[in-house]
Amino acid sequence: ELTDLVERLEEAELDVYMTIITLIGIEFDENTVWGQLTILELKLLIYLALGELEEALELVEMFLQFNDNTVERGLFYQAMQAALEATLDDELALDDYLYNFRRMFGNQVMDAVVGSIDGTVRFWGLEETGMDLRGLDRHLKLIESYQKLHAARARKAGLTQ
Repeated sequence: ELTDLVERLEEAELDVYMTIITLIGIEFDENTVWGQLTILELKLLIYLALGELEEALELVEMFLQFNDNTVERGLFYQAMQAALEATLDDELALDDYLYNFRRMFGNQVMDAVVGSIDGTVRFWGLEETGMDLRGLDRHLKLIESYQKLHAARARKAGLTQ
């Protein structure tokens, strides 16, 4: 499924800086990771989940160059770039750098980075949701407002006939 999704995103040639909100039409709180998630970051996280580290590194570099996001996500991707470069370079070993990376970026960030690289962490920072829209309070409130509006219109239409 993830391979199909990333292929469809690539083939669609969408603006990688488009937010997921714009793409799928679901309202997320702008102050959450979902609310700030772009197609670029989604593709990056998919490539990490698939273990396609070279593709992920390319997108991390784009993310860091052109994206303004939270300090926490920026730090995560700076650490990710350093860790991916060490992982992908045949002359280097990530384990040789972890002590200093942990001093620079913190244990929590490096645990998330290493987990994302080795596959034990998937889609770091994104809260799980589903087709029932659980956890998407803003979108559920929007749906509730539309339902009230349609009910009011139906009542009004019934009264005028």
